[in-house]
Amino acid sequence: MDNDIEMLILMADGCEEVEALTMYDVMKRAGVKTELCSITGQNEVTSSHGVKIACESLIEDVSPYDVKAVYLPGGLPGATNLAEHPLVLHIVQSLAVDEKLIVSVCAGPYVLYAAGLSKDLKMTCAPIFKDKIPNCDYITDCMVVQEKNFLTGVGPAACLPLALQALTVLKGEEVSQQVAAAMQVSKLYATVKQGTCVQKFN
Repeated sequence: MDNDIEMLILMADGCEEVEALTMYDVMKRAGVKTELCSITGQNEVTSSHGVKIACESLIEDVSPYDVKAVYLPGGLPGATNLAEHPLVLHIVQSLAVDEKLIVSVCAGPYVLYAAGLSKDLKMTCAPIFKDKIPNCDYITDCMVVQEKNFLTGVGPAACLPLALQALTVLKGEEVSQQVAAAMQVSKLYATVKQGTCVQKFN
């Protein structure tokens, strides 16, 4: 359907705003139909740092059959609020059955555990949340992990590579590389590797 939501970002009070909005920004740059979707019953949510964020839809009005991919930001209590919401679990489980893209970051992967989807899954998450997902195959040595239709990121610093990988899955490598080039991502990575990301002049 032309009205399908290509990336649904589920928003709860207590979400981590950088994690939520980096995905939104990258998808919008690529022309991906993306919605911030509130689970609170109101169009506005309050982030974990007190930022008010206006959402475009309410979860009660969204059908999982009209969603191509879903994103679960972290933040506390945002992630646990997501994990306790029955419609969030319904959407995530429905997309899993259809092998659609499910993306989560930081504490967000806890929702996969709550939805019964984390068993033996190769994934990452915030280190402090690892013990709350005891049945996964936790990967320690990278920022972003992809297994089949599941994408997970370790925390806020992973949000940009996570979003670009999600874009690769949805729209292909060429589109993702174009967005990355416009955002100077290769220069960021290169200067971080060289230790020259920040230069200070007194």
